Amino acid sequence: MEKNNTLLNPLLRWMAEGPIEWKRWNTETLKRAGELDRPLCVCVVSSTSRWSYAMKENFDEPEIVKMLNNDFIPVLCDTSAAPHLTLAAKAMAQIMLGHAGWPLFLFMTPQREPIFASSYMPKQSADSRVPGLLDVLRRIKWLWLMKRPQINEAAKSYAVQMKEALSPYTAPVQSNLASRASSQLMEEADRSYGGWGEAPKFPQAPKLLLSAWLCRTMPDGEKELPFLRRTVAAICCGGLYDHLGGGFHDYCRDREWLQPYLGKHAGQNTALLAALLECWRVLKDDGLLNIIESSIAWMLKTLDNGEGLFLSGEDLSRSADVDAYYLWKKDDADAVLKSDSALLGMSQEGNYPDPLTRKPTGMNLPFWGGSADAHSSLGEAEERLRAAQNARPLPPLENKVLLRDNACLAAVLARGARLAERPEWLTASEKIMTQIEKRMILDGSLVNALYDSQPEGSATLDDLSVLVWAYIELHRSTGRQHYLDSAVSWGKKCDELFGSDGAMQLTATSDHELLPAWDAGDDYMFSGAAVMLNNLVSLFSLSTDAFWKSRAERLIAAFGGALNEYPAACAGFTLGTLRLWQSTGAEKE
Repeated sequence: MEKNNTLLNPLLRWMAEGPIEWKRWNTETLKRAGELDRPLCVCVVSSTSRWSYAMKENFDEPEIVKMLNNDFIPVLCDTSAAPHLTLAAKAMAQIMLGHAGWPLFLFMTPQREPIFASSYMPKQSADSRVPGLLDVLRRIKWLWLMKRPQINEAAKSYAVQMKEALSPYTAPVQSNLASRASSQLMEEADRSYGGWGEAPKFPQAPKLLLSAWLCRTMPDGEKELPFLRRTVAAICCGGLYDHLGGGFHDYCRDREWLQPYLGKHAGQNTALLAALLECWRVLKDDGLLNIIESSIAWMLKTLDNGEGLFLSGEDLSRSADVDAYYLWKKDDADAVLKSDSALLGMSQEGNYPDPLTRKPTGMNLPFWGGSADAHSSLGEAEERLRAAQNARPLPPLENKVLLRDNACLAAVLARGARLAERPEWLTASEKIMTQIEKRMILDGSLVNALYDSQPEGSATLDDLSVLVWAYIELHRSTGRQHYLDSAVSWGKKCDELFGSDGAMQLTATSDHELLPAWDAGDDYMFSGAAVMLNNLVSLFSLSTDAFWKSRAERLIAAFGGALNEYPAACAGFTLGTLRLWQSTGAEKE
């Protein structure tokens, strides 16, 4: 890869500090793979994943280094700048192993046909369900040299599956979409502990937002209120929420929401806050609003880069420093509290095992466990614990500013200002957008990120769609025409760059793109296409211009098959479709 001191992305710079000769994903790399006739090993890392950082140790293993440098073309990229590679690797890992997580590996022929995909791999396999990187490299090397016709045939078959996974699924949307989405949400619900699925437990903000919207708008929506309350309580009362400082960690490794992977990030927080605002509209819970306010205050105070934009979050390459800020020994907590820290779920053996090894650490993370009595009984003691934590060195931050994170924060602040009557949030939102326009729009084009204040990368669909959403929310909260004009202008630009046959692809077409990639499924926030669909619906309602309605209908049709089969997994698309039907009276459910 480039010399470390020329890399702007701090995660890639840190990952590249080692003996592996990492390459960028570009035309030159693909050409070199063809000339040397070597398979590609693409590793997609995420700065929000401890497992991505844990992989670095595996990349120092001498045999792994030798094989990657001599028998493969190793490629390293960051998910925020390469969403099409992320989606392809995730899709193939799901097809081949039935699961996907960070980091993602995608092995391919020089013709960009997949050979194998996986998420995190230890050096060597200790479990038949988790392949080891050394084992995989040896196996693919042997197959490449000894069974080339078979591996080529299998790769072509996988390429067909990958193309299907990355393509829109066009079909007319079936009726009763709201009812089908509600039923699917409840089928997947964890009725015992709240949320969806078991362990690890993600907040799944898109599903949470859709669930709250359905509760508020469906004629029989109130029947789902108990589950919505349970889920919001689990998210806000367990370990996911930082009760002392505000803000949310990314996700929990246990079903009960008590053991988060420590580290808070702007993108995950803004997505969850957008969902919690919708929950607050339904539940009318002042305690929930206090948590929203505290989390916004944490972001505005802690993540400000000093230039009016906001950093992406805490730096997990220094995870020991992150842990030292949040975790407590029971005796230390008792000394500060002058009372029994068991009220906060603490014990001598610790309630927080090591996130990677799962071994006991003797460390604790304070949480209320849903007990209002425990919370109220602490009183001043809680404030002493908060003051003691604030006296610790703050967790280090990544020196990275992402367009998507900042536009999403601006949108949430503008929307929250309107719903909760917080004018100071509107002021903060406008300041963010002013800085985006000043720092992240160069010669009429948007950049994906700023690293050490230096711009890098072209904006993706995810970036541009959220920017349009922010302008729409600012227009709604201020009534100012220039915000609507900007939403219209960038909305048309988004269609120009990413629109294709009704659908919208993740990145602008280039000669080194893996495949044109489309996606209606949500991650920690709505997919870019889903955000854009909701933008189109909003632009139609604000302008009554039939162009926006027609464009929304074509986008819905392009992903109609996904809406028919997976309305809950495509929560953002489901919401946009229902909003369009609601505004036009196209369907009565």
